[in-house]
Order: sequence, then C-alpha cells, then structure tokens
Amino acid sequence: MEAKLEMKSEAVLLEKSQNSLSHKGKILFVIPGLVGIMGKPTSPHFGIASLAGVARDLCGYDVRIIDMRLGYNDDYVINAVKEFKPDYYATTTVTQGHGEVYNLIRKAKAIDSNIKVIIGGPHTSATVKEVLNESGADIAVIREGEMQLKEILNGAPLENVLGIAFKRGNDYIVNPERPFLENLDELPVPAYDLFELANYMDKKLPMVTSRGCPHRCIFCSIFLTMGRTFRTRSPEHVVNEIEHWYKKYGYRRFAFNDDVFNFDKERVKKICDLIVERGLKIQWELRNGIRVDKVDLEMFQKMKKAGCIYIAFGIESGVQDVLNKMKKGATVEQIKRAAQLTKEAGLPAGGFFIIGLPGDNMENFKQTLKLALELPLEEVRFYSALPYIGTEFYEIAKKNGWFTMSEEDYQNNIGVWDGQPVIETQDFTKEERKKALEIGEKFVMKYISKKEFGPVIGTIAYWVWLPKPTRGIMKKVGIKTWAVLRKIKNSIIYKDAVVGKVTKHTSSAN
Repeated sequence: MEAKLEMKSEAVLLEKSQNSLSHKGKILFVIPGLVGIMGKPTSPHFGIASLAGVARDLCGYDVRIIDMRLGYNDDYVINAVKEFKPDYYATTTVTQGHGEVYNLIRKAKAIDSNIKVIIGGPHTSATVKEVLNESGADIAVIREGEMQLKEILNGAPLENVLGIAFKRGNDYIVNPERPFLENLDELPVPAYDLFELANYMDKKLPMVTSRGCPHRCIFCSIFLTMGRTFRTRSPEHVVNEIEHWYKKYGYRRFAFNDDVFNFDKERVKKICDLIVERGLKIQWELRNGIRVDKVDLEMFQKMKKAGCIYIAFGIESGVQDVLNKMKKGATVEQIKRAAQLTKEAGLPAGGFFIIGLPGDNMENFKQTLKLALELPLEEVRFYSALPYIGTEFYEIAKKNGWFTMSEEDYQNNIGVWDGQPVIETQDFTKEERKKALEIGEKFVMKYISKKEFGPVIGTIAYWVWLPKPTRGIMKKVGIKTWAVLRKIKNSIIYKDAVVGKVTKHTSSAN
C-alpha cells in the first residue's frame, strides 16, 4: 500500500459527522474511576476511544466521553445525563470494583428510564448473565465491541447482533459469538480528540497495532475480550494513524499497548522502517510487556532508530519451574538473551515480575530477585499475583481454596487488599508473600525514584520513603504528589511532545 492509504475517519467520515447540523442520536461513554490508590491516568482509554470513533465517524452520533479517572464523581455523570440527554449510556468494567459501575448505572436509569445502557469489558465477557442480572444494563457486549456497537447504533434488531446479550422482559438472550474482526484496518481512528487531553499525566497517546495473543499464560485475561488469534493492522495503517496525530494535532509521543507487539518481528521492523521513511520524529514506548522469545538485535536496533525510548519485558519469574507452571512458553535463558540484546542495541528496557503464581515460594522469589539484579534493566516492577475471573489461574485458586478473603470482597472491595496478597498456599503463606512484596517494593523504589528524579533527589526520596511510618503517610498522599512531580518533569523534558493545541475539554463532536 502507498503512504497515502485512506484513513476512513480522517477525511470523509470525520468531516461529515462534525459538520452536520443533526446527528442520528446521542451516546455518553463513561469510563469508571480507578479504585484503590492508583493516581491519575497517564493517557486516554484506548478501548473507549475506539468505540467513540465508531459511534461518531461510522454511525453519525453526537458523542460525549467522561473519564472518571480524572476525578469526576457520580454527581458529575448524573448531571451530564440530565443535560446531554443521551439515547445510549455506554460503560466498561473490570472485576474489581464492578459494584460501583452498577450503582452508577442505576442512578442514570433513575434519571431517565428510557436511556439504553450498554456495558462491556473483560468482566462482562467472563460473566455476561450475572452482569445483566446485577448491573441494570440493557445490553452486554461480549469480547471486542466495535462492530456490535455499530450495528446497535444503526438500529439493527438486537436478536440479529452477534456477540451481545440483552434482556427481554424477564428473560436473558445470549446471541451466538461474533467472529473476531480480521481486518483491523476497517476501524476508524480512535476519537482521542473527544477526551480532555490536557488533563492526563503524560503527553502521549495510546497506539494498539494488533489484537489477540496465541499464548496460554494462566494468569492473563486478555483472551476473554481479544481472543487467541493474533490479528494485525497493516504497517501502513499504523503509521498513517501516527502521522494523523503528528501532523494534525502535533503529538510527538506514543505508547504502544499491544499485548504481544513483537509476535511478528518482521511486521515490527516494517512499522519502524515506515516511521523513519516518513520523517516522523517521535518518541514511543512499549510498557505492556513484550515477549522475550520473539526478539533479535535487528528488531531492537530498528525500534531505537524509529524513536522507541523504552520497552518492558513480561518476565514474571526467574525460576523455570514457575514459568512452566504458568505456561509462559519462555525460558530463563531467553530472558537473559533478550535483556542483553536491548543493551547491545542501546534500547532502555524494564522487566515485570509477578509474585505468588503457582509453584512460587520464598526461595523461588529470592531467585527471581537475583535475576532482576543481574539483568541489564533500567526499571523493574513486582506485582502480586491476581486470579482474574475467567482465567485458568482463577479456577486453580478457587478449586484449591487459596483465596484469603471472601469472593465479594475480592471482586468489589479493593480497599481490603490493595497491594496485598489475595491468595496463599502451603508453600507460600500470606505473610511470606507480604514480605516478598515489601522486599520487591523497596527494590522498585530504588529504581523508580532514581529514574524519575535523578540519582541525588531520587536517593533522598527513597530514604524518606523507607521507614514504615513515612511509607504509610506516602501511601495516602504520596502518589498524588508523585503524579504532580511527574507531570512537572514531563512538561520540562517533553516540552515538545505536543507541538500544537492540546484539548482541554471537548464534550461532543460539535
């Protein structure tokens, strides 16, 4: 394909929907606020942006997006329902905190009983009947939802829309599954321009160039919404989108959020070549955790040349037996080789580790920590193992009675376990897991503080954080302070990240 491959939402559809005096209808997208101590989001929500692009550019709807992660409360959303008077209210949910999403749906329905509520997300795909029964939503979208939304908004009879479930009287109708979209180039540009772009922590936009992962990691839930078949956008289509945001909106930083970006190394190389050929002076990063078994030096060199400034590996463990039990499909030797190749290419890299998966114990954690110290990484992160509903890990934990709390608390009350282990085994008790997480947290703080603020200020910040009383205070206020400092830092270092207007607030397509 030529460099001028048509982006459907760029020229015709976007202009038509924005300039028309009337719309087919109105839809309000609501992104739930983060639960627990999470801080501000770094960038807009890709999934909602993609759906909003479909609603506006393919269906001609007037679209408004409220990202509650930016601090908006239920009252703000309800006032928007009153003023905007949407025909559809669309939202998403994960397992943890889904009760709050349901409460807000009921509040919206109380304001306007005629509003049609559409709900999606991984929790919906995993427990569709329960979601319809408990949430008050009218329609549940199963797996990826762009084509379902398009048909719903265009007035298709619900019984004819594959990949949804809906209520009819007291009955729940679950339609047959919809085949996953094979040609991702059919999708319009994500509608990031409808977000309050100036309010996000980082001046960067998410990019998703592929969907689906053929691997079988027992802890991963992405297959519930994206399937196990690797599907891609063409390199030309990917770089056309980058060029769209680069030239029209002045964006210079991007975050590639694919689940397995490097599954096809040659496609990665082609994307990099096109970025260089078109003279796009961008910076981009891969923080989702790329595979260690699908790398080579040439790929890393091309990524660096095309502006990649950081990648993260999904390492999980430094013990082969634990890697085997989680069905990672990678070896410790591959981990070491991949990290070494990034060093040779001069590409900064980090590693993600999970504490407490099947087969893990304190001794194995120490081996993992030893590996993290040995690898040439600029950043590491340790996470407590979480069994997501619908995964093999969840079924194993439930069958063996590993949960340390009630299922209701685990699914809805993140406050009782935020940052704490939610399972334990005979070989790895809750107290041992807490100790391992504390060790990992100290290790991470050394990396992060120095990386974010330099060796001097970073070291001071680490020693201030280290005592437990100080740590407790920082747990309450520190992340907000960190977010402010990070935003200030980014505004200085990446002052040219957005060359042009950054949207403060755009509520609709008008």
